[in-house]
Amino acid sequence: MKDRIIAFFTDKYMYLHVGGMILFVFLVYVLIKLFLTSYTNHGEQVPVPNFKGLSFERALEIADESNLEIVVQDSVYSTAYPKGTIVEHQPQPGLFIKEGRKIFITMNADTPPNVKMPELVDESLRQAVSTIESAGLKVGKIIYKIGFKDLVLEQLMDGKKIKSGIQIPKGTSIDLFVGKGDSDEKTFLPKLIGLDYKDAIAKVASAGLNIDFVQFSSSIKTKEDSANAVVWKQLPLYHAETQISIGGNIDIWLVPADELSNMTDNDDSNF
Repeated sequence: MKDRIIAFFTDKYMYLHVGGMILFVFLVYVLIKLFLTSYTNHGEQVPVPNFKGLSFERALEIADESNLEIVVQDSVYSTAYPKGTIVEHQPQPGLFIKEGRKIFITMNADTPPNVKMPELVDESLRQAVSTIESAGLKVGKIIYKIGFKDLVLEQLMDGKKIKSGIQIPKGTSIDLFVGKGDSDEKTFLPKLIGLDYKDAIAKVASAGLNIDFVQFSSSIKTKEDSANAVVWKQLPLYHAETQISIGGNIDIWLVPADELSNMTDNDDSNF
């Protein structure tokens, strides 16, 4: 028995067989690895370009250069992007993905969807403003006249009375006639410096006043810029004790938020 074991381990053919088996296993491993690498495009990844704000045609060109596929998944309506451009996509820009992957995009519609005009008459001004914004509409001019104080008397679109329940484009401005009471009541002039456009309108409306004139600086180019702009000047000039008649008008000037400090350094009359 001992002699057989010794003979087995000293047989040169045994070593050839074992070596051949090891070599075979190694070759099989290498072939499988090469196959999987080729099949999955292992290591061949590209960063997702930023398609936001681009037209569909331009996005297709860029995607083709990166060997990616564009698929339209949804559409929305946003004033922050030009019509017919991409507002969102998945995967997000900058992520690394394998070539050939699909990019699912959301396009900005050419026209806004319709929404139902709410009933605002006989609501308080505060409630009417909230209802308008909740419906996806915008608060337009607020015009005061004799009537129950802060009560909405009429609702208008493009200068004409509009009935509730009809379909109108989302984002439409709605003007309101609001009661100012029976006397020439006054209110304190609100401070608007540093507020964005939306907050300035809301603060003026809550004081029973109107925005009459709006001037955006030349550095404001897009609707998104306008939404992020802030008030740097107002007329009448703000002073803590200044009062103005209910229904009075205020003019405002707006600049990008990062320019506000420069403007106030040059004109401190509103502070």
